Amino acid sequence: MDRRAFTEELRRLTELRSRSVSGGTNARVGGYLLARNRVPGWMTYVIQRGDAGPVKIGRTHDIRTRMASLGTASAEPLALLLLLSGDMEADLHRRFRAHRLEGEWFRPAAEIMTFVRG
Repeated sequence: MDRRAFTEELRRLTELRSRSVSGGTNARVGGYLLARNRVPGWMTYVIQRGDAGPVKIGRTHDIRTRMASLGTASAEPLALLLLLSGDMEADLHRRFRAHRLEGEWFRPAAEIMTFVRG
């Protein structure tokens, strides 16, 4: 799946999420798992800077706005690799602490990329 198709499918799933406050489904887009919140709240994301750059593990209430704000601060394009419902940021930071570069940024180690690709 190319980046344009992935972005369009992400937009569609984001719209579905915004219309529903109960129930939850997971979907795969471009080989990546996207989870829809059961209730409005936090989503945990993993993004990558460039094709082989560092990955950022963070949380947000609005992934589209967050991606836009991070994108303006990055000289390289950002790719959303994983979006999960709930706030799992601290757990993932602890799990991958050996690969931390700085703050929420991590080396794209095989352990992280295997987790992302499920």
